Amino acid sequence: MNFQKKLFLIIFIANFFYLGSDALGQKQQFDRASFYSFGIRLFSEAHTLPDISNDSVNVLIFYKIAYEALAFIQVNPLENPGQFQAVASVEVFFRDNSGIIRNRSLLSDSLWVSSYEETQSKDLYKSGYHITKLATSEYTCTVQLLDRYKKPADKNELKISANQRFLSQKVISDPIFAFSSDKLPAYRAVPFILGNKINFTSSDARILIPVSYKPNFNVFNYNIEKKILESDKFWNEPINVSGRAIPSENSYLDVQSDDNFPFVLSLKTGFKYDENFGKDLLVGVLNIELPSAQLSPGTYTLKINNDTENDSAQFDFDVIWVDMPLALRNPKYAIETMYYILDDAEYKEMNSGSDADKSRKIMDYWKSKDPTKSTPYNEAMTEYFRRVDYAFFNFQTLREKDGAKSERGKIYILHGKADNIEKKLVDGKQFEIWNYNMLGKSFHFELVTNGLYILREITNIVRN
Repeated sequence: MNFQKKLFLIIFIANFFYLGSDALGQKQQFDRASFYSFGIRLFSEAHTLPDISNDSVNVLIFYKIAYEALAFIQVNPLENPGQFQAVASVEVFFRDNSGIIRNRSLLSDSLWVSSYEETQSKDLYKSGYHITKLATSEYTCTVQLLDRYKKPADKNELKISANQRFLSQKVISDPIFAFSSDKLPAYRAVPFILGNKINFTSSDARILIPVSYKPNFNVFNYNIEKKILESDKFWNEPINVSGRAIPSENSYLDVQSDDNFPFVLSLKTGFKYDENFGKDLLVGVLNIELPSAQLSPGTYTLKINNDTENDSAQFDFDVIWVDMPLALRNPKYAIETMYYILDDAEYKEMNSGSDADKSRKIMDYWKSKDPTKSTPYNEAMTEYFRRVDYAFFNFQTLREKDGAKSERGKIYILHGKADNIEKKLVDGKQFEIWNYNMLGKSFHFELVTNGLYILREITNIVRN
C-alpha cells in the first residue's frame, strides 16, 4: 500500500475510534438519501396466545410503519414552525378459509415530529399492535396501511394457523422474536416486528415461545443451527447453539405500555384456566436468550423438543441486517469505493473473482480493523460504507452522478462530517471550505461549473 493511502486508512480508523458511538449513523444537516425510495415501509407479524377458553385463541398482531410511508402535514406553520403531524391508519381484518371476514378493526393514532427530515425517515417507525379473540381455525390476516383518504397504500398478508388448543393439547406455538434493554426489567422485552425476523445489530435478542405441557415434564431442549447457503455472499460460517429452557408455571405474555418504548411484551404469571378443564396441562412461556455474540445474517432452523415427552417443533427464521449500507450490498461497487484506502495491487486482487470471492475478500479485509472481533458486527466496516452511502446521495451533481466518487465524497468518506463548512466568494470564484479541527486541516473546494467541485488546496488550521 502506498504511503498516502496507508495514511488515509490510519486517519479513518483514528477518526472512527475518536468519534466512538457518535460516528455511527452520523448525518449532515439534511440527508438527501431520504428522497429515494428503498427498503420495507410496512412490517407486520401475527402470533397466537392461549385463551382461558379451549375453543379460542388470542391472536396478537404487531405492525410498524416507516415514517416516510406516512402523510405528514405541517401544523400551523405560523404558530408552530417546523411541527409536522401524521395519522397512522391501519386496517386489520381476518378471513377464514371460506373467504368470510370474521373480524375487522380500524386502528388510528397520531404522531408529531419536529423536522421535515424526520417525516422522510426510513429508520424511524410508528409501531402498533392489535389483539383479538378468534375461534380456533385457519385464517388469513390482512394488515393494510391507509392513506389520508382511507385508500390502501401498502399491505401484508399473514397466514395464521390458530388451531392450538392450549388447554387440551400439548402445544409449542410459533416463536416471537424480541430484544432486551437495560431500561427494562428482565421479565420485559421489545418485539423486533420485522416479519418474524431478528435484527442483526441487536446484541440482546431472545425468543419467546408460548407452550402447554404436562406437569413435571417441563424441560425443553432447543437447537439453533444456521443453514449454509451458496447465495450468502458475506456470512457463510457454521453456527450451532444448543441449550435448555424451563417455562415459568402458568406464565403468559401480555402487551403493556412503557416509558421508553411504544410498548413491550411482559412475562406474567397467574394464567386463569377454563373451569371445565383441570390442570392436566400447564401453560407457560419459553424464554430463550440468544448468545451476546450476535448471530450473523442468514437463515436458521430452530428445533425444540420436550425432554421426556418427545413433543417437538421446528421453525425456520432469518437474521437480517435491516439498515445494511446500500454500497455493501453490491460487492463490485463496494470494492470500487475502497480504492481510497487500497493500493493498486490490493485493489486489483480484491476486484478479481466472482461476487462471492469479492464478498469474502471485503470481509477478510475489514476483520483486521474490527474494534469488536468477538462479534460478527463490524463497526468500522459499517461506518465506512455508511459514509459511502451518504456521499453517493449528498454529493452527486449534474456532472458527478456518483457522489461517492467525487472529490467532496472522497474527503467525506475518509474523514467523516466536517466540524464546519464555510462558503466563500474569492475573486469571483465560489469556494466551499471544510474544516476538521482534530485533523487540523481545511479542504478548499472550488465550484467550477454545473455542480463540479474541485479540491484546490489543503491548508493547516491556525490555532490561537
